[in-house]
Amino acid sequence: MGAYVKSIPPDKLEEFAKALQAVDAKYELLLRFGIETGLRVSDCLALRVGEFKKRMSLFERKTNKRREVTISDKLLELGQKHIKTHQLRPTDALFFSLPSRRWKPLSRVQAWSVFRRMAAEIGLESVGPHSMRKMYAMNVLQETGDLKAVQYALAHKHTETTLRYLLDIKAFSEMAVQGL
Repeated sequence: MGAYVKSIPPDKLEEFAKALQAVDAKYELLLRFGIETGLRVSDCLALRVGEFKKRMSLFERKTNKRREVTISDKLLELGQKHIKTHQLRPTDALFFSLPSRRWKPLSRVQAWSVFRRMAAEIGLESVGPHSMRKMYAMNVLQETGDLKAVQYALAHKHTETTLRYLLDIKAFSEMAVQGL
């Protein structure tokens, strides 16, 4: 799982989301949640139903810090639909592994496998769950035009780390063409 992953090309995002949704709606929810929040996949997968709200205060495992996250109404609605469909309880994992084991979160390996398989089906290479965080970084850069804002949003100590996220040349140049 340590392989290099790229950002998802913006023109392929909806196709990829539909491919994930065809496997299970929780994968589309995971994709959209990761892109909107910029959380690492392990932090996304640890989320419990009772924590899923418009505004959340979540603990990031890697940095050992709390992070305030606000999600869009559209994402909140998608999550609430998922919760209602599966009759999830507040203590259940939002991204559960199996319907019979709703308390157990989906593993990083399971998420990785599904993301890679669906990406390959639509002709994308080097896409995995970490691609969500790269898309988030690209979105912050596009909105602000400020590398330091991206660094802060990702909670990176060093600018060099942030630059590695943004040096996905193809995605970066596509954004430049769109008006960054």
